[in-house]
Amino acid sequence: VADDCAGEWREDADGSVYRLKPYDVEIDDDLDEKVDSRAPSATKIDPAMLASIRYGGVADDCEGEWREDADGNKKVRIKKGNRRFRHARVIWDEQRAAGTPEDLCITVRTIVRKVVSESASLFDRVRSNLFRADDDAVTQAENMERMLALSGNEEAVAGAFGVDVPQMKNKLKLLTLTPAVRKAVQHGAIPETGAIKLHKLSPEEQNKAMAAMRYAPYLVYNLCFDRVVWNLNYDNWAIGAQHFT
Repeated sequence: VADDCAGEWREDADGSVYRLKPYDVEIDDDLDEKVDSRAPSATKIDPAMLASIRYGGVADDCEGEWREDADGNKKVRIKKGNRRFRHARVIWDEQRAAGTPEDLCITVRTIVRKVVSESASLFDRVRSNLFRADDDAVTQAENMERMLALSGNEEAVAGAFGVDVPQMKNKLKLLTLTPAVRKAVQHGAIPETGAIKLHKLSPEEQNKAMAAMRYAPYLVYNLCFDRVVWNLNYDNWAIGAQHFT
């Protein structure tokens, strides 16, 4: 076809699904670093993940949204799945270097939606990449603070992390602690609830209180009984007790 045609994107409420080449999308590393404290590690290539994608492709659908430049050209910006696209790009480079035709190289299934509003798009994009159930309390608090800076909506941020506003504000108190105390919380040496109680103390008092804590090692056994041996409440950590239950 000699002349350019013109058209417009139409999609249903669930967006449209495309198989995209790894380099046909935008990955915003700058935004990752601004909103995600784990971004430096998230941008690294994981050999195990690379091997998995090399063997069977990208298993889960990614999500993106249409972006339009000043000339009206459309491109997909990835909202969920940046890490998968980064790894797919490595495999694409390998395949092209080996002489594999472009139409046989790796593609990534992506659900693409139009942008409803810039602020809503940004918030949703950040939320989908930040919420991790296995994050430690300090990392969650840091990411809550980032999302609050972006949106200013306390209820929306709290909801994104599955808590209410008072719980979120309580968790944000962790960010007032000294680096030593925060590190102890991240490594599980101090429980979140205990650390929050230290936030009213001065930095010197926080470190002193943490240094005063004492820990005792104990053995844990997995036992299997053929009958009920105890049918009342129990505590498996009784400080100062002569015996454990």
